[in-house]
Amino acid sequence: EIPKRDWSSDVCSSDLVKNKYSNRKIKIGYFSSDFNKSHPTGYLIPELFEYHNKNKFDVFTFYFGNKNDSKTDRIKKGSTKFFNILNISDFKIAKFCNKIKLNIAVDINGYIKNCRPNIFASRAAPIQINYLAFPNTMGTKYIDYIIADKILIPNESKKFYSEKIIYFNNSYQISDQKREFKENNFNKKKYYLPDDKFIFCCFNNLMKINPNIFNLWMNILKKNNNAILWLLSDDLQSIQNLKFEAKKRNVNPERLIFCNTVSISENINRYKLADLFLDTYPCNAHTTANDVLYAGTPLLTLTGETFASRVSASLLTSLNMEELITHSEKEYENLAINLSKDKKKIESLKEKLIKEKKKSTLFNSELYTKNIENAYSQAWNRFEKGLKPKNIYIN
Repeated sequence: EIPKRDWSSDVCSSDLVKNKYSNRKIKIGYFSSDFNKSHPTGYLIPELFEYHNKNKFDVFTFYFGNKNDSKTDRIKKGSTKFFNILNISDFKIAKFCNKIKLNIAVDINGYIKNCRPNIFASRAAPIQINYLAFPNTMGTKYIDYIIADKILIPNESKKFYSEKIIYFNNSYQISDQKREFKENNFNKKKYYLPDDKFIFCCFNNLMKINPNIFNLWMNILKKNNNAILWLLSDDLQSIQNLKFEAKKRNVNPERLIFCNTVSISENINRYKLADLFLDTYPCNAHTTANDVLYAGTPLLTLTGETFASRVSASLLTSLNMEELITHSEKEYENLAINLSKDKKKIESLKEKLIKEKKKSTLFNSELYTKNIENAYSQAWNRFEKGLKPKNIYIN
């Protein structure tokens, strides 16, 4: 049964109408509070603006964040116009978008922190799209499409989405090829890692580590005494809690090694010191998974039925690394144990990942931008013809 959509109905109200605008170029507006380094969106998206075809599209960015940095500057330079709308009301923004005849409004917040859904409930544009940051349906009538792929939203899950789906043939996720990445001679000693152990790692936010996934990880460590788990945290209380929970499960807490948050360049480099990234469930790694695979480190995921639990599977499929996708806790646990005891297999996975990375479209932002422009054009053409939104397939 499809759940009731009470929140969006109660909180958001639509006041403006779907006007038809005849523009020489399609006008696209991207809306976000996170066009900066402090949020994963800011890391993934800058090349989208840099590669947009400005002969066919006017690209407007609407920013309601309070941080500005090098990522903000790149997005600003890649835009036709950049608007700081932090202190402007939602309805005034929507009216302004109507005034400049915006064709397509792209919501890159959804229902995450600092979101402003009333901009879209007030109909900032005739076509409105849920994209990238919120891995779920908006559950509302005022968002027409969601950008996804066939791994994220299989046929049997379409009925749970209020939006029509723009299906990418490859992964829905854009990547930044210009991310700050330098090849350095990083060594295990710097991060207090042993030279003679198999290194599992997970640098996902600790909020994604629930008791169930932690149990699986402890079972894995108990089945291979020659392995350690490398985690990310700057919080002493969290570190103490996880070590305490490991001890409760009869795992030596010293086998959990923690590291601090560092620059993205250093972070990507140090992934290379790990043998296998263990994904979280039911909320997978998203931008983190992109970074791990970009670094050339294999990632083992447990996939579920929701968008958020299928992102890593989407990325792995686009890299032809489906052998690292599992569908049950037992399969996940067993594969992690087997790989940790098979050095040749891990090395072959790393070699394959490096080769597939060069061939895959996952890290081809120029092609990705052409595909998303194709999607926008199809959505707008349907609207101009007076047709309702329908699922769009981009090959």
